[in-house]
Amino acid sequence: MKITTTCTLTLVYLCLICTCVSSQEAIFAFAYNKEGKTVTLDSESSEHFDYKYIIAEKVLNDLIEAKGTYNMPRPHLVMNNAEQKPAWVDLNEARIVLEEKAYDICSSLGVDSLSALSLLISHELIHYYEKHDWHNHFLKNYSDEVNGSIAEESLSLEIQADQMGGFLSKMAGFSTVGVYEKLLSRIYEDYKLDQLSDKHAYPSLKERIGLALKAEDKLEEMNLIFEMSNQLSLIGEYELASDYLDYILIKCKFQSRELHNNKGILMAFSALPYFSQQEMPYAVPFEIDIESRLNRKNIDVAKRNRYIEIAMQSFKTALLLDENYVPAQINLASLQILNGDYFEAEYLCKKSLKTLDDHSQSRQLSSVYNNLSLIYALQGQQDIADKYINQSINHYENDINTYNRNLYNNSSTHEVSQDVVQKIECSIDGVNLETLYSKIMQEEESADLAITLDKSSQFYRIKKDNSDVYVSFLDWGDMGYSFFQKGEHILIAGSKYVLGTQADKITEVLGPPDQVLNANNAKLINYKSHQVNLIVDEEGKVTEFFVYKNVN
Repeated sequence: MKITTTCTLTLVYLCLICTCVSSQEAIFAFAYNKEGKTVTLDSESSEHFDYKYIIAEKVLNDLIEAKGTYNMPRPHLVMNNAEQKPAWVDLNEARIVLEEKAYDICSSLGVDSLSALSLLISHELIHYYEKHDWHNHFLKNYSDEVNGSIAEESLSLEIQADQMGGFLSKMAGFSTVGVYEKLLSRIYEDYKLDQLSDKHAYPSLKERIGLALKAEDKLEEMNLIFEMSNQLSLIGEYELASDYLDYILIKCKFQSRELHNNKGILMAFSALPYFSQQEMPYAVPFEIDIESRLNRKNIDVAKRNRYIEIAMQSFKTALLLDENYVPAQINLASLQILNGDYFEAEYLCKKSLKTLDDHSQSRQLSSVYNNLSLIYALQGQQDIADKYINQSINHYENDINTYNRNLYNNSSTHEVSQDVVQKIECSIDGVNLETLYSKIMQEEESADLAITLDKSSQFYRIKKDNSDVYVSFLDWGDMGYSFFQKGEHILIAGSKYVLGTQADKITEVLGPPDQVLNANNAKLINYKSHQVNLIVDEEGKVTEFFVYKNVN
């Protein structure tokens, strides 16, 4: 029989430094019109802003949660009634200021209002988290030596804030594609930035949009690389998926606890098959696919230790950003169990239990109790192990804790079906992925976007009529390749399914999924036998279709 297990991966979609602002002010403003109305009311002394402040603070909190950087003071929000700087950050006071006028501009954009608000706030958050105060300190201390390179540095920081702010908005669940240009146009119009008496004090709207579009090009790359990592994770290409995350973490310099935690999980997945049945007979909570454990590889201790070392560092980095981040605590405890460090694993479990809520975090509680059970089972204390595994199942029953309880009871565990499942033909946009590789090699197909991850890995995007094909090459295909085609509808056994279809309808045709990854507000579902992946929202509706081909 097929085994479907779940694992939580967080998935999981701008503003010039105003050198005309006093160099003594450690602020970064989205825009600046010094001739505008000054402050007479703010949210720290008045309740005038009411629901506007509540909504803006909710967006800020969502962005902070997505960033997951809690090793710095949490910035707080202030709203005022000035009409000079739409949004700005005070780096010294750890506060983000949003003008009511800017909020109203975002609100006027209708369905894009929250996305626009997230862009304004996330841009300032990036300035804060990336500590973009070097420029102000430079101007303050070395103003006599300032030259043209400072302007270049300013633009670089702004493009970085545009790019990373957009990606942070995506991670927090906001759809920002095409929103920036609308937002900038309204801000320039309502703040009269093109009517400033000093025409050299601020860039024109055309120039500012140009900067934003430059950042959006890089943002699109980050989004595609992130999406490719998710798809590779779903089909079991864990090490390659980790390489894609490295592109964001290292080359794009975007740090978040979720990305480090995801990388740790992927490395742990890579290490699991290198444990013998005697070393680790049980399933650990970050395990995604019990079936892969039953098909163990030849034991390569050096390779296993390398994966574990990288995973360990990734989980610890996530906890450096937020010491109370429970998913990383659980995953690090699981890794310590694999390492045989039961004392440290139990400490992490007990720490997690102090912060988890019995009602709203049952999945995480289930994982913690499963880990506690393993700690005692592996030390031969079966009575205590039984108690904890029952607590795990009582909170949330899944294939992992059921598998372990069956092992404790010497009853039959899941058996991997040897039956061959007949593949059902699935296609998007009439493209035959079986022949695409040869067409690319013969230059009959060309990519509109190419990214080199490292010396051996390349990513390509090929646009078709109504879909996109994402390609990952290892050594130009000599060491393997993966194709993922994304479209708005899919043909399954000749029947057409469109976005918004209930995923259950597809399961009726393709059978139970082989993999399910839980994301923040979605599920990633894999039908391995039919080479189909789905992204499904909280209501069970399909938001993205993928078909794929993987050769390694």
